[in-house]
Amino acid sequence: MVNAGGTRFTPEFNSELETRFVEDMTSYGVYREITHLTAWEKICLFTITYRSVMLIFGFLGMGLGIAIASSGSFNSDLEDEK
Repeated sequence: MVNAGGTRFTPEFNSELETRFVEDMTSYGVYREITHLTAWEKICLFTITYRSVMLIFGFLGMGLGIAIASSGSFNSDLEDEK
């Protein structure tokens, strides 16, 4: 708009800028009616996320537990034999 000869900070420029901004943003906007989730959908998404996180930490915990449990029976080459 400035390159087309408009003067900044005039009332006409500000109103045109606001009009163009609103038109551009609503064309890209996502409306609440489209993205609104019901309570049941929110619960389902939460449970899927919770189970996924718990599964990851469960495998990490099992791996760490197995590593700790098996480390007691591991004999290093540096240890003296009796």
